[in-house]
Amino acid sequence: MVPQPLAPPLVRSGPKLQALVASVDTAYPKVDHQPTPALATIVSTAEWLAVVRSCVYENDVDAAERTILLMQKAGLTIPEEAVNHVLGVHASKGDTARLESLMRRTLSGPPTETQRDLHPVAYTPSGFPDPVDSTRPVFPTGALDVIHNYEASGHFAPIKSYTRTISALFNVQTHPSSDPRLGQSAARAHAWDLFAHMRYVAHPTPDAYLYAMMIRACGSAG
Repeated sequence: MVPQPLAPPLVRSGPKLQALVASVDTAYPKVDHQPTPALATIVSTAEWLAVVRSCVYENDVDAAERTILLMQKAGLTIPEEAVNHVLGVHASKGDTARLESLMRRTLSGPPTETQRDLHPVAYTPSGFPDPVDSTRPVFPTGALDVIHNYEASGHFAPIKSYTRTISALFNVQTHPSSDPRLGQSAARAHAWDLFAHMRYVAHPTPDAYLYAMMIRACGSAG
């Protein structure tokens, strides 16, 4: 699930936070050339997180990402919440390159469940819009690839990731110029295949929402 919009941070307008943001921007150009351990002792984790939250709230995702990378250089454990806020912005914009780059640079182990959900979201912004006709959902190939890659790693995407992708498949519409393999009939068949595959490989018991979706699909097919 994409993180919800942030409420205005309580410390957003405080002089201490403003000074901290300025310090981050000043120090960042040096992080790839010299260690910055002093920052770990003068700035608390809560203050770092406040900077990230403020940057995201102000729609300055570049500054938020720089702050996270500076935390890493300072030898701090980066709070998952901080990373997820920035990943959520990239996912909502469909910026797969930046999302995957940040994951590679900051995650020392397997992605968490939230991160495994945000990853396919990045391949499904605004309901898989067609680049020619933005009102028409298209075959969610990228999201399917991400989900199957997680299956191969043994770290499964959550049920909601499958639900979102299955829903997108049921909403694919055939376009006269589209590849028949990516049209509506193929997408509906793939939706049922993905549902069965999910139950066999990752989540044997679907939740009520997904069950209801499949029942509605049966009715609409009739």
